[in-house]
Amino acid sequence: HLSPLSLYARSPDLERAINDYSRIFLPLLAGWTAASPPPPPPIEVAWVWQLHKLDPRAYERDCVKAFGRVVGVHPGQNPFTAATACGA
Repeated sequence: HLSPLSLYARSPDLERAINDYSRIFLPLLAGWTAASPPPPPPIEVAWVWQLHKLDPRAYERDCVKAFGRVVGVHPGQNPFTAATACGA
């Protein structure tokens, strides 16, 4: 990946990425429609999002608990493409 941050084990960088994902980016996804996508996330937030989606049951449970539905899953959407396309 393109981030110089320490994201593969518990670290301040990973904790910050998880916080940004859960408190900033995931709520943005709740308002996302195909017509109004959110801005692309920084690569470290995209990484956390990808990891979260690797456990579909947990992703569904967490989204339903927070937003009443699964958010941010649209066919053909790839958070890494979006983040890297903007030079993040």
